[in-house]
Amino acid sequence: MIPIALDDLAQALGVPGSGVDITVRGVSIDTRAVAPGDVFFAIPGERIDPHTLLHEAEEAGAVALVVENTGVEASVPTILVTDSLEALGRFAHLY
Repeated sequence: MIPIALDDLAQALGVPGSGVDITVRGVSIDTRAVAPGDVFFAIPGERIDPHTLLHEAEEAGAVALVVENTGVEASVPTILVTDSLEALGRFAHLY
């Protein structure tokens, strides 16, 4: 993936940027596959709510999180969206 500024990613998702100067180097939807520099999209599944695993994404090197849950506590910037899967599709389309 070509690196992109976090605020540019937020703009592509149609939400306000964080104002933090971070470069995103990849995208992940699986906490087990997060690489340093990735943004993690928390896409709820049938059996697992990834919002309960955000600390694992952070520990693996995620520099930002795209979440649906407003009660998220994180040490990295979060981008709040209404639907994480739709946000990922929107980003992929615009990227």
